[in-house]
Parts: sequence; structure tokens; C-alpha cells
Amino acid sequence: MIHRSRNSLAVLLSLAVVVLVSALSLAASIGLVTAGSASGARTVLSDAAPRAAAVQLTTHLADDPPVQDAAARTLFDGLFPAGTVAVDYSWRSGSVPLRLLGDAAAPADSTVVVGVVPALDDRVSFTAGDWEGDVGTVAVQADAAAELGLAPGDSLTVGSDSRPVTLTVAALWRATDAGDPAWFGDSAVASGRSGDSVGLLVVDAETALTLRTRYTAAWTVVGTPAATLPANRADLVRGLDRLGDDVRGPVGVMVESSGVKGSLAATIERIDVASRAAAAVATSAAFIVGVLALVALLQLSTVLATSRRRETLLLRARGLSTLQLAALAVGEAAVVALPAGVAGVGIAALVPGVATDVVVAAAVVGLLALATIGAVAATALVDARSVAPDAPPRDSPVVVVVTGALLVVAAALAVWQLHTRGTPVVAGGAPADLVAAASPALALVALAVIGAVLLVPVSGWLAAAAARRGSLPLVLATRQLARRTGRYLVPVLAIAIALAGGVFAAGLAATAVDTQRSALFVRTGAAVALDLGQPRPDDDGTRPTTAETYRQIDGVDAAAAVALGSAGIGADTVAFVGLRPDGASAVLGDDGRAFADALATTSTPDTSLALAAGASTIAATVTVTGREPATTEFAISVWVSDADGALARVPLVATPDPGVRAGALPAGVQPWRLLALESDRTGPADPRHPTVVVSDLTLDGAALNLAPVTLAVATTAATAREPVGETGEGLPVVVSSALAARIGLSVGDELELEYVPTNGDYTATVTAIVDRVPGSASRLAVATDLDTLGARSLATGRVPVVTTGVWYATATPDAVAAEVPLLATRDAAVSTASTTSSAPVVAASLSTFWIAAGTAGLLALIALAAFLLADARARRDDLGVLRALGLTPREQGAVRGWEQTVAIGTAVVVGAAGGLVATLVTVTPFAAAAVPGAVALVRIDPVFDIVPWLVFAGIVVAGVVVIVGLALLRVRRAAAVALDERGA
Repeated sequence: MIHRSRNSLAVLLSLAVVVLVSALSLAASIGLVTAGSASGARTVLSDAAPRAAAVQLTTHLADDPPVQDAAARTLFDGLFPAGTVAVDYSWRSGSVPLRLLGDAAAPADSTVVVGVVPALDDRVSFTAGDWEGDVGTVAVQADAAAELGLAPGDSLTVGSDSRPVTLTVAALWRATDAGDPAWFGDSAVASGRSGDSVGLLVVDAETALTLRTRYTAAWTVVGTPAATLPANRADLVRGLDRLGDDVRGPVGVMVESSGVKGSLAATIERIDVASRAAAAVATSAAFIVGVLALVALLQLSTVLATSRRRETLLLRARGLSTLQLAALAVGEAAVVALPAGVAGVGIAALVPGVATDVVVAAAVVGLLALATIGAVAATALVDARSVAPDAPPRDSPVVVVVTGALLVVAAALAVWQLHTRGTPVVAGGAPADLVAAASPALALVALAVIGAVLLVPVSGWLAAAAARRGSLPLVLATRQLARRTGRYLVPVLAIAIALAGGVFAAGLAATAVDTQRSALFVRTGAAVALDLGQPRPDDDGTRPTTAETYRQIDGVDAAAAVALGSAGIGADTVAFVGLRPDGASAVLGDDGRAFADALATTSTPDTSLALAAGASTIAATVTVTGREPATTEFAISVWVSDADGALARVPLVATPDPGVRAGALPAGVQPWRLLALESDRTGPADPRHPTVVVSDLTLDGAALNLAPVTLAVATTAATAREPVGETGEGLPVVVSSALAARIGLSVGDELELEYVPTNGDYTATVTAIVDRVPGSASRLAVATDLDTLGARSLATGRVPVVTTGVWYATATPDAVAAEVPLLATRDAAVSTASTTSSAPVVAASLSTFWIAAGTAGLLALIALAAFLLADARARRDDLGVLRALGLTPREQGAVRGWEQTVAIGTAVVVGAAGGLVATLVTVTPFAAAAVPGAVALVRIDPVFDIVPWLVFAGIVVAGVVVIVGLALLRVRRAAAVALDERGA
């Protein structure tokens, strides 16, 4: 056996190289995805917004806080796997802010939020003073202290008039990381404000209990890196889902009521889906490597068997049966494959960033060894039955055609299952549907086989054409190709599959990137999106959300206010976006150009009264007629809008001048515009219908060009409002194409919609249809110009639609996102690609298709080299005959070169075309899997980036040229030797 192996050492080494390369590729790909998914899962969790990385359980503080805290922790221990969460415990005065008394620097009606934060010094840095938690002392958030004019050593009095508590300011502090999920996005921690209250003022537990208020106990449950482990994810999600119900049981935690906020469970589920998608994508790539490995092994096994044909016949003559010969081949293949497989997985384990799994390594080695043994044994068994050493090879492509037909059927079934399921990912159990995951590989191979079989008619056609032209070299080349198409099919198939795999890798990468960008556009809108949510019921509109507050952050290129809500259309509830067209152009960039153009169709003529830029105070004379004195009172306000479309209410309060009322314009994007005047009745209704006349409006003392406005007050309505100009009828809107298709809308159609946050009904007219509505987080969405929306809501007497957030254009979204909460006066949700994307989990898996394509290319080159070597041996005797016919060694090389160029050219064309078709058919479900949640947001279309494929194809073709060139050089040399031998 040793002598037998020594004579075939080159072929056996080639077999070992195929096994080693395949094992290295498979083990490295699997290990890369395993490690990349684990690392990406931790990244997704750490980058998630505070309320997406945690949940917060709140209830009223019990009479015995330590006992309540211990009961809560016992509950958590029973619900969550060990080590998956970290629990932070604190108190807040919550929705019962305390009055600040005796401080001249603060308004008389100032309110504060007081809290107890254990181990405060571990989570903050003291900007002034130091706090040891002593009774009667307080540590004040630095921005809150600046607003109240406090410094260490100052005294302040909080609480009610009947039970005031005096505290001494010991220190000022800032959170070390205001974005830490343990703070749960608390604006009192980040910016020093919580709505209309100032805070956070931190005291010790004993001091807190002396205040006459009721506290909320809060346990913030933050996910740890262990929460992302596959073994923990399902149990953690189940525990989080049960938390709200279990806390109501007899566990000693809940007092009267409780609440659970936060979306940690959704984040863990997103990580789980992305991890399964990564596994499914990697599985599909592994199929491509496996197919090419099998093709290369079969080709080399055929070369090995053919080279031993005389030796095999001699052994048969000495009495060895075909089964005994096959057994020798099995032993020989095992000796070659097992060490090569072990070496391959061993090298993979040394690659940085690749996780090592003994079970996976053993499976890879075992499967490749079985494939090698099967290929070598099968070809040895078939060849052992040959009748003569010079028996011609079986050139018929029938076997390949039949195999191709079977592959077409298998590929069709796999693609059908892929599209029926819509994804290769399995919800539970195994991470991937193996049939669906195999669909790209099966489609690539089936199409490559179909294309390779075309070599048969192509070669015949070329032979006939060459015969008509009468060129002897060309006739010989085409006839040789026509006679040997069956043998050429294997290397043609190998090259075609490799190139087709590169096409799919390029298509998947480009489609996944495009899907990720589109999904981010629909989910968040701009690069950074601040969402402050809908205003509280007691919000009076005097603190508008405007871009002016936030646009000065370093790195912000543009900012625009936006109103996000929902709309009811028939039985459907759809997303609603209000944004000025120029704001859309500024913050959405090229991706939003089509949307901004469509949004411009919803703009209406501006009939408001422009106010001079830089103005600060608006005043008016107010006259009330038709009522008895003191029967009712009227509060007068003006509604203004800044240059971004943000509405604000400016109360006009009494001044020393009789009948004159004045109010200060809030901070906003200059200039402001006056939209409407409003009166609010306080006290009982007056049956005589009094009227309110607002006249002599001035801006910083300069008269405004506005005639007196009469506000007719109805008996049944407390509010009377009058716009300053004509506002038109109806509400022009842009609708998403998915919504238009769902309810049959076209441009010009009317529909009735309700703006849900304010319960406002509008008759809307469709002015444009777009594929995507940014920031809607839905395929079903409506959008309109924010100016138009504000004006319509004021003119119709409905609750005005106010802005809920700000969008930013920036090249440094993560840095900007870290600064935004420091300016928010309410709890803020800040979204970026980092906080919403699952890309880190699946990134490694997308690269596995390029690894698979590269491996396939290398294996194809090995298969080609083996074929050319075997072909040269089989045709050695032809060289002398051709020389006798007058062909020089150079001409014989040219003949062989034409022959191989046609075959390999066919492989390139088949690979490119087959890969493109397979990509168009199978790529979208894989791209959808690579971007979890994208299907609910956008339509996914195949996208192809030709540049990476051209680079890859160029490398493969260069390798082919080198191998073919060396083979042709050998042909010329062999032809020269054959000439010398004939001459001798």
C-alpha cells in the first residue's frame, strides 16, 4: 500500500489539500459566525437605548423598604437565569414634586424631584463638594443647581407649608454616564429637569421619610452580557414576560399598584432572531463549500483511479476482488483525509476571532473524511471493472444531464420552501431550516449544471463552423472539445459554481446593506432621532419641542422638529409623520430626497403673520363685552409657530397698563409666525355669550399689521379660537405605497382620518404616494407638511398638533446621541443605527459567503489542474500523430488552448448568468433574515454590486490563466519530445 501510494503521491497530496482547505473554510466560517454572533449580541445590548436594555418595576414605597426590596430581589432570582441581570434600586418622589421655599433665586412655584439613590458616589462624579449621605444633607444634580442658583453650603426648604424640611446642599453632581441603562433614561439625571420640575435632589432614606410625600420604589433590571447567551435568552424573555403578573402575587413587593416599563425582552428577542439568521446564512454558505469540495474530490478521485488503471488490472489478475481494491482505497483515503481535516480545523482554531468547538470540529473532519472515502472508493470500484488499461473514458454527459435534472427538481423544491416560509430561519429548535438554507447552493449548482450541459451543443456548433472555415487548428480544437464534453463538464461546473457563488455573495452583501439602510430610514428617519413622546394631558403647550434647543450640539449639521403619532383610517391604525419639506431635505439627505419632494405637495399658502426675527414680547389690548363683571374670566393666548413648524402657546398675562396683556415668545427657530388667537373661559358659562376682542397687537412695542380679532364665546365651549388668516379646507397628505395598495388609494382621492393623539378628525386628500415614510416604523403610513398640519388643527378648533421630537443630520450620530439627553426636559428616547440595528450580530455571517466563494474558487482551480493533468496523460499519444499531420508543438499548444478557452469561457458565462438568476430568486429572504424586522418596514428588492464580483472573478480567472498556461507549456514540451522520439 505504501508503494502504491508513493506512486500517486501528487494526486493524494491534492486530495489532502482539498480536505484541508475545505475543513479550514468550514471550521473558520462556523467559528467566525459563532464568535461574531456572540460578540455582536453583546454589542447590540450595550448599544441599545436605556429603556431597551432594561425594564423598570415600580410600585409605591412600602412601610418597610428593606423588606420590600428583599422580596423584589427574591422575585427576580426566581424569574431570571442567574447572572443575566443586574438590579438597581432607588426611590423617586415621582409625580408628586415638592415645592422649593425660601430661595430667592427660584420662582415661588418651583418644584423639585427628590430621590434616594444607594451608592450614588459609584455612579456620579461630584462637580462641587462631597456627599456622604448624612441626614439633613442633599446632593443636587449640577444643571438643576444652576437653575436654582444653589451651591454647596446653601440651605433650602422643601415640602409643604405645614411641614417644611430644611436641607443643606453638600454637593453637586453629574452622572458618570447618563446613558447607563441603570438610570433608565431619567431626564432628571441627564439634564436636571423632569417636565416642569427641577431635580434630581438626592437625600438619604431617613431624610426622605421625613418629607410629607409618597415615594415610588423602582427596581431597574438591566441585562448583562450573560443575557445574550443562547442558553439564557428564552428563559430570560419568559421571566420578563411574567414579571408584570408575578409581582401582583403574594410576594410582598406591590403596594396598591405596580407598573413595568422597558423593552429588554424585545431586545433579547431581536438578538435571538438575528443570531438564528446568522446561523442560517452561514449554513447556506457551508452548502456551497460542501458542493465544491465534493466536485473537487470526485475529480481528483477520477484522476487517481485513471492513473492506476494498469496497476489495478495487474492486481485483479493476481486475484484481488473489486471489493478488496475498494477496501484498499478506503484505507488510503482515510489516511489522507483524517490528518488533513484535523490540520484544517487546527489552523482555523488559530485564526483570531474564530470560536473553537470540539463537536463542530469533529463533525467537519468526519464529514469530509466520509466524503473523501466515498469519492475515492466509488471511483476505484467503478474503474476496477474496466475491461482494458486503454479503455476510453466515458465521455457521455448523460449522467451529468440526469444529475442536473434531479438538482433542478431539488432546487425548485428548496426555493419553494424558502419563499413559502419567507425566511431560512426557524423560530425554535434548530436555528435554520436546512432545506430553505440549502436553496441558494442548490440553485447555484442546478443552474451551473444546466449551463455546463450547454457546452455540448455549443461545442458541436463550433466544430461545424470551424469545418466550414477550413482552419485545421480550429477544426481540431472544436472537434476535440465536442468529443470530450463529458470530461470537460466537471471543471466547467466547478468554475461556474465558484463564480456563481461570488455573484450571490456580492448580491447578498449589497441587498443586506440596502435593506439595512432602508429599514433604518423608515424606523428612525434621520441619523439621530429624538422622541420625547406625546405631551402629558396637563401640558399647556407653552414648552414647545423645537430644534433650536438641540441644534447647537457639536457635530449636528442640521436639525428639524417633527410630530410623530398615529392616525385611524377606517379599521386601520397607521403611522403619522408631520415634518416641513425643507426640514426633510436638510436632515434626510439623499435617501429622503423623493420623500421631501412628495412632502412639498402637501404645503399650502402661508397666510399667517410673520414676526420679526429676534423679537421677544408680544402684547395686545383685550376687551371683554357682554358679561357682568366677575361672572367669568378669560385667559388669552396667541398660537405661534417657529420656522420649523413647531407650535407654541404664548399666554398673554395682565400688565400694569389697563387692558393690556403681554407674553414672551419661547425659544425656537427664528422667525416666529402668528397663527391664531385664543381665549379660555374660567368659571361658569355665561348665557349671554360674551365676546372677547383682541386688538392693537404689538411686537416689542412695534405695531403689528393685524386688524382687531373677535373671539365669540359659546355657552357650551370654554375655548374660542380664531386664525389670523385663511387656512383652506382639508388636509393634504402623502401616503405610503403599501397603504395606498391596501385601501385602494390614488393621487387625488379623499379619505377620512383621525389624528389619534388629539382625537382630531380630518378630511384628507392624497397628493402623492411614496415607497417609504421616514420615521414611521411601518409600511402603512401618512405624512404631511408640519406647517399645514399645525394650521389646520388650529383653524378647525381641534386640539393643536404639537411636535414630539427632533431629527438630526450628522456624521457622528453616536456622539450626538450621547449629548441629546443632556438637553431634554422630559425622558427622551434617542434612536440611531447603533441603538436599533442588529447588524453586529449578522455581520460575520455575511462574510461567510465570500469565504465560501473564495474556497470554491480555490477548489475549482484544484479540480481544473487535476483535470488538465489527467487529460494531458490520456492524450499523450495524440501528440506524435498530430505532429505527423504537420502541426508544430506551438500549433498543438494553440489547438489545446482554443479548446480550453471555449470550455472555460463557457464556465465564466454560465457562472455569471447562473449566479445572477440564483441571486434574484433566493437573495431577498436571506437579506430579510439578515435584517430582522425589515419585512414589516420596507419592500426588499435584490441589489447587486458588480465591483466586488469583478475583483473576485478577476482573481479566479487569473488563477485559471496561470494553470492553463502551465498546462499548455507542458503540452508544447511533450509535443517536442514526441517529435524527437518519432525522429529517433
